[in-house]
Amino acid sequence: MLRSKRGENSGRVAKERLKNVLREDRTQMSAATIAAMRADIVEVLSAYAQVKDADVNLYLLRGSAGDETRLMMEAKVGVRSRTAG
Repeated sequence: MLRSKRGENSGRVAKERLKNVLREDRTQMSAATIAAMRADIVEVLSAYAQVKDADVNLYLLRGSAGDETRLMMEAKVGVRSRTAG
């Protein structure tokens, strides 16, 4: 869980905790699963381009189409340079 750092606003910490709870509820995935997925994506992309973890943003959304529930993901990746190959 997030802990308040010295001088950090408790309202900001509460807001981040709420975001995490909503994210888990909407995607039906734990924060650990989302973090592992993000790390895997960064690892795969790193084979083809110079990518830093901080440059990858994942957006997950659960929606439905007919009888199916789907998880949609959008990844925005800042590529610093391509690897040789």
